[in-house]
Amino acid sequence: YFAVMMKARQYDRRFLSRGLQPHIYAIEESNGLTKWSDMRGQVEAEQMSLEDQFVNLADELIDTFWDAKNYGSLLQVEPGNYDGLLAYMQQLLDEGCNNLFLSGWLQEVAERMPKLVRQAKLLRQKYWVCITNPPYMGAGNMNRKLSDFVKKNYADYKSDMFSACMVRFTQMTEEKGFLGFLSPYVWMFISSYEKLRELFIQQKTIQTLIQFEYSAFEEATVPICTFVLCNHYINKKGVYFRLTDYKGGMEVQRKKMLEALVTHDKTVYFESSVDNFAKIPGSPVAYWVSKNILGDFIKGLKIGSCCQVKIGMGTGKNDIFIRNWWEVNNNLIDFTINNCKELEMSKKKFFPYNKGGDYRKWFGNQRFVLWFDKDGRKRMNETPGHRENGGYNFYFHKGITWTFISSSNFGVRYIPSGFLFDVAGSTLFCDDNKLMYVLGFLSSTTADYLIKILNPTLNFQAGNLKSLPLISKDEVIQQASEICRESIALSKADWNSLETSWDFQYYPLVKKRMSDLMNYMPGESKSITLEECYLDFKAACNNRFVALQNNEQKLNQIFINLYGLQNELTPEVADKDITVHKVFDRKKDVPESMVGSNYVLTKEDVMKSLLSYAVGCLFG
Repeated sequence: YFAVMMKARQYDRRFLSRGLQPHIYAIEESNGLTKWSDMRGQVEAEQMSLEDQFVNLADELIDTFWDAKNYGSLLQVEPGNYDGLLAYMQQLLDEGCNNLFLSGWLQEVAERMPKLVRQAKLLRQKYWVCITNPPYMGAGNMNRKLSDFVKKNYADYKSDMFSACMVRFTQMTEEKGFLGFLSPYVWMFISSYEKLRELFIQQKTIQTLIQFEYSAFEEATVPICTFVLCNHYINKKGVYFRLTDYKGGMEVQRKKMLEALVTHDKTVYFESSVDNFAKIPGSPVAYWVSKNILGDFIKGLKIGSCCQVKIGMGTGKNDIFIRNWWEVNNNLIDFTINNCKELEMSKKKFFPYNKGGDYRKWFGNQRFVLWFDKDGRKRMNETPGHRENGGYNFYFHKGITWTFISSSNFGVRYIPSGFLFDVAGSTLFCDDNKLMYVLGFLSSTTADYLIKILNPTLNFQAGNLKSLPLISKDEVIQQASEICRESIALSKADWNSLETSWDFQYYPLVKKRMSDLMNYMPGESKSITLEECYLDFKAACNNRFVALQNNEQKLNQIFINLYGLQNELTPEVADKDITVHKVFDRKKDVPESMVGSNYVLTKEDVMKSLLSYAVGCLFG
């Protein structure tokens, strides 16, 4: 109460003298009260003439507000003659009651019932304006009672407390009233909030919406948006501000929004009809998309209709079942399995396991094995939390995988046959004649752009991939597929040059030395310096880097042309987004274009790696 009064005085210095009384209430609970109907068994026959409507209404209030602090404004109150109830109870008190049980009950309830009636009226009341920052609490963090309550009363909106609250406030608002929210913006895109989007798009009207930069609002640990709803449908365009590219906190966001409000900057200010959202699978609130993009989603074939996209298993206890491959005796690992029938015949204990990993494209992140022989599967089935997720029949098949959570771009990799996979390494499967072309599309800036329309959060979900539109023409399928095969080979060579690859043979600097020595004639003597080996290695890495960058830019151009996105995308790929190593002599030689890349090596790094390899050889 004090905080609200002081906030009001901040805007109006005379507020305290205006006689205005803000209606601020803490939730009252009915815990401890006996229901009126339960008293009847203890009341004499002559007291049985109590009016049923008031008995039932009192009991409903006691039921509704039991544990009410747990549910707060989510509570929905049935209509009733609340004033009549209080008057009737007061009448009974005034007239007196011969029954001690009823008299004692009336005395107790008479003190608490007016408070319950008052908040029932408030919760039944309709408002012209509701403004709130609803509580953020995922379903997994709710206590059991609250979770059951939300599932029962807000079944379509149970993913998070904030979504249930937003629906509740639409019920508390007049049909032509307005609602203002500050909320996480996941409801705009993620599949678990699709019913909420349908409600807002089909039955309400988004008047204005501001989507903030991911970490702009310091008080919240989640990316947020703020928006205004009209509480009924109007066929009109809403106004949207996209501030996702402007870092520096809320003050930067505020200034950019006010500037765009005046200039209508087309990179920030958008006007869009909600009818367009329904043209994209899942109806994401993708207010910034062009007519070309909408056309691509209409004419393209959904990837989910021609490919199988599977979520991997959950072991239930990773530290029991998963190992780095170098932690296991090589004789216990089977790298040759192609399907589950061969699994049954294998004598080995561990099998390659795809778990996602760092941002990397084309090939790699292959370093885990899974205990999955007969004993391992039996133990896993007995482990709480284990789940298969429907991918069993696709285990060990070749496919395309991606990392489920990424703070970078969307990056996919080719996975050869022989792998099991988990949730973080979910995998797409399709016919061999399509696999390389689909890989090329998913590796392009076009796919990255489209998937961030479906879901611009950090989670790349299987459902998002299924909804991507695949457009193909015979004249580009062969070309794109060849580029993909070459790109896989380049990335594989880079991956296998690291000791963390199970296909690592010897360090590249040593390989050069051995190769040259084998070509010398008997008696011929020639020295090969470490510097020469280093320069050869540096040239090989940097040539590979340039070749892969050129390949990716060719693919980007192919799909930009195919999807008609020449005005929205360019084929260039930044140096820091190429995921094979590039070598520099010194740290200060690393250009600005490579800052932030995990694939920078210096001469010092190369020499340390050589020493590590030498020590490994010495120890056998």
